[in-house]
Amino acid sequence: MAATLVSQWARLVLELQPEPLAAYGHLDIEEIFAGTRVLELHWPYWEFAFQYQPVIGWGTAFLSYFASHLVFVVLAWGVLMAAAAGVVASLLTRLVGARRTMVFWSLSPQLLLFGGANFDALAVLSIVAAVAFFARERFLGAGGALGFGTATKLFPAVAVPPLVIGLWRRGARRSAIALAIAAALVVLILDAPAVIAPHSLFGSAVIPYRFWNLDSVWLPFAIVLGGFFDQGTVDRIVDLVSLLGLAATYGALVVRPALRGRDPVRAGWVAVCAVLLWTRLYSPQYALWLLPVFALYVPRPGLLGFMFVGDALAFGTIFGLRGLGLKVEDPLALWMLGLMVIGVVVRHVALVLLLIAAQGSTVVSAATTGRTRLAL
Repeated sequence: MAATLVSQWARLVLELQPEPLAAYGHLDIEEIFAGTRVLELHWPYWEFAFQYQPVIGWGTAFLSYFASHLVFVVLAWGVLMAAAAGVVASLLTRLVGARRTMVFWSLSPQLLLFGGANFDALAVLSIVAAVAFFARERFLGAGGALGFGTATKLFPAVAVPPLVIGLWRRGARRSAIALAIAAALVVLILDAPAVIAPHSLFGSAVIPYRFWNLDSVWLPFAIVLGGFFDQGTVDRIVDLVSLLGLAATYGALVVRPALRGRDPVRAGWVAVCAVLLWTRLYSPQYALWLLPVFALYVPRPGLLGFMFVGDALAFGTIFGLRGLGLKVEDPLALWMLGLMVIGVVVRHVALVLLLIAAQGSTVVSAATTGRTRLAL
């Protein structure tokens, strides 16, 4: 909790500094509220367009009734993210013990650097909570948690199919149906009002998915393609390759193992890794999604540190470019872009190694304090 709060507060302090330091104070939580008049209009999707999912939209509407200034909404979300990070720590401690939790979550440099920037801790909590529910055979709770996460950040949805397949394959078909229905029902309840609203979720919140981020692995890919094709063609190729790659990886490393009786929980986490492997929207804070994979299946501090080198380089250069206001043709910009590409490649190599290790690891025994050990 402390790491997440420090992460946000440090950024707020940096915002008050001159450029380029101010650029490192960037808060997605703050940026999405700018210009929305949320304190006056309150309700996203109905009164104004909103580029995030409904859990964040409805939560913001609720907080806006109690805030006299936008900064209080930002700070309130920071407290909620810190609470989510604390619950993740509590659940991971029960599953894998305090030492792994401290190394791969609470004291990880990624949590300190990115924990307060966005809403990812809340979505990560949804999967970790689903794991805990699933291990205790509380399948309605597992489905509800994943539905809540899907209405927060979308990516938890990829964990639903392997869990459903795993239950169905072992003969627990009613439980499989209950989990799937619970997840779908929670998403429907949270998303439906935003979908039918004047500023529909299908309009404003889908816009970011039409592009690819500069600090994703698709930058070096696009640079190479740029020597042969125009920008529009490059974008279409990136779209096609990323979607086909995700579908193939998900089928081979998630669905197929689940159908063959492999651990469905592990397959759910492999699915999260597959999303990051192919997504066009990789942002630095997405590193938080991978920390439970380290804690549960790949407890390798060296690999985590190697990934952080890439995370730090990507973060440092992308905001350095923004803060300095450089044009691409500037010599310093080229130097920083080169470092960013190195960071992105390092991060992606670490992700591939993590995916391979997680997919091939043995089933983890979860340590609990004085209670029966749970097999994940």
